[in-house]
Amino acid sequence: MDDRRPSKENCTPGYAQLAVQLDRMEGSLQHVDKKLGQVLERLARMEQRQDSQAAEIESHRSQLESHDHRLRTVEVNQAVVEKATQNADTRSDGRWSNLGAVGLVLLGAIVTVLGKGLIDFLLSTGG
Repeated sequence: MDDRRPSKENCTPGYAQLAVQLDRMEGSLQHVDKKLGQVLERLARMEQRQDSQAAEIESHRSQLESHDHRLRTVEVNQAVVEKATQNADTRSDGRWSNLGAVGLVLLGAIVTVLGKGLIDFLLSTGG
């Protein structure tokens, strides 16, 4: 209580009512101050949690960037391997085609020689 205020006993009735109302208001203000303190404490805790979560999110973002970089590297390497394999397959297919063509030419030459030999044999024995 304020020391400047007269006591309730030596006051007029109107002043006593005002003093009671003032006491109630002071009690309400104390209650509001207490609630405000609780709200401020909660806000401080929320801010701490938010800071903690922001740091965790930043850590996750960094990890995601690292994984993204590694995935890109793997994808590029895979694309290079696929292209190299495709080029090697194309080269191999070309080699087999060339070998097949040479084989057909040789087979044609052998058949021609055998056919000519057979015709010469048949003409020499039959005639």
